[in-house]
Amino acid sequence: TVYGTSNVRDWTMDVAQIDGSVVLADTNDALPAIQEVQVTVPVEQMVSDKDRLQRHAHEALHKEEYPTLTFTASDVQVEKAEADSFSVVANGELTIKGNTRPVTLTAKGAQQSTGSLNVVGEHELRLSTYEVERPSLMFGAIKVDDPIRVGFDVTLTPSSTASSQASE
Repeated sequence: TVYGTSNVRDWTMDVAQIDGSVVLADTNDALPAIQEVQVTVPVEQMVSDKDRLQRHAHEALHKEEYPTLTFTASDVQVEKAEADSFSVVANGELTIKGNTRPVTLTAKGAQQSTGSLNVVGEHELRLSTYEVERPSLMFGAIKVDDPIRVGFDVTLTPSSTASSQASE
């Protein structure tokens, strides 16, 4: 979910679908050993119940020219947080509208009884860092604030292709 505000009201956009994979190393440790993370978010899957907001966001991200946002990380640290959870710090690169910048994402995770992992986190970013013009309405009278927050709640399900499914 993308959380933002403007000079008029708060707003959100949900991400209906993501594509991604997480590569885990074999370990006897109770903690997962994450070697690599790759996530692709199709801009088309960023949706809002407010049609105008969605249209302006897709235009600002230049959906036709840059149809996806990506995050990749191969420097991932996992540490025990509490008795039944772990913390994750992923140093990687985020690409938005063709602009790639280094980013550090933090999250909390927990092993599920099904063998899957649930990972939850939030990250604040500035649209201007990625050269995204903030959407505006009514000839600039209403303008999206910079920064925005991106929240994620992802369930990683083991499979032979290491695919992931988003629960939000």
